[in-house]
Amino acid sequence: MSAAGPDRVAYGELADRIEASVRACGIGGPPPARPATSAFGEEDQMTFGQWLEYILCARLRAVASGAEDPPPHSEVATRAARELDGVPDSDGLLEALAELDALVRG
Repeated sequence: MSAAGPDRVAYGELADRIEASVRACGIGGPPPARPATSAFGEEDQMTFGQWLEYILCARLRAVASGAEDPPPHSEVATRAARELDGVPDSDGLLEALAELDALVRG
């Protein structure tokens, strides 16, 4: 985050890239039946792809619109590297998530 504040446009752009990448590598799915109550949707019987597509992207868009503050930290790329090991066409998604982590770190 810069002294002028967060780059809200970048959060929205990353949400679009992440969503498109989730779909491109085929890890998305139908919307979850209920909201996530745990990190990465693990305890909500949500796949990592669903969490990225429906929870993370929604939160990033809320940051972009000014409805929410940016997260205080992000290490989603680390989790994604484990979750996406061996998933074809996931490089773009991993890159976008690494950019998100860097954006949050400032």
